[in-house]
Amino acid sequence: RDRLTAAGLLDTLTDAGIDLVAPLPYREMLTALAATRVVVTDSGGLQEEAAWFGVPVVVLRRSTPRWEGVAAGSSELVGLDGDAALAAVARFGRVAELKRVDALECPYGDGFASARVADAVEEAKAAGLLRFREPDFVGRAVPGAAGAPGVP
Repeated sequence: RDRLTAAGLLDTLTDAGIDLVAPLPYREMLTALAATRVVVTDSGGLQEEAAWFGVPVVVLRRSTPRWEGVAAGSSELVGLDGDAALAAVARFGRVAELKRVDALECPYGDGFASARVADAVEEAKAAGLLRFREPDFVGRAVPGAAGAPGVP
C-alpha cells in the first residue's frame, strides 16, 4: 500500500475494483487466496502460494526471486506501472487464462519436499554424509588467517 501510494497508483488500482487487504493471519490468507481470481503483489511468498492454488499473479516488482512462475506463465512482472498491472489483471482475469493457469503444475514443487528429505536422511548411505566431523587444525594454518592457502 505504501509503495503504491508513493508511486501515485493506489487510486488507479482501487478505482479499477482491485481490493487491497491488510496482512492476514496465515490460514485466513490461504483461504482468501484460494478464492481469489488474480493476485497483485510484491510478495515472493504469495507468488508461490498462489501458484499452488492455480491463481495467476501480477508482480509489482522489476525482478523476482520466483522466476519459475514467470517462466511457467502463471506470473507476470509489471514493476510499478499501473497501466501494465491493470492490463495484466485484465488478461489473467479472462476465463481461458484462469483455466490455463489453474491447469499448470505448481512450478515450486508438489508440497512433499520435506517428506522426501526426511526419507533421504533416514537412508543408511546418507548417515555417513551427514555425520559432523569437526576439522582438525592442529599444526595447520587456520583458514582466513594470514599465510593460510589463498590468503595473502
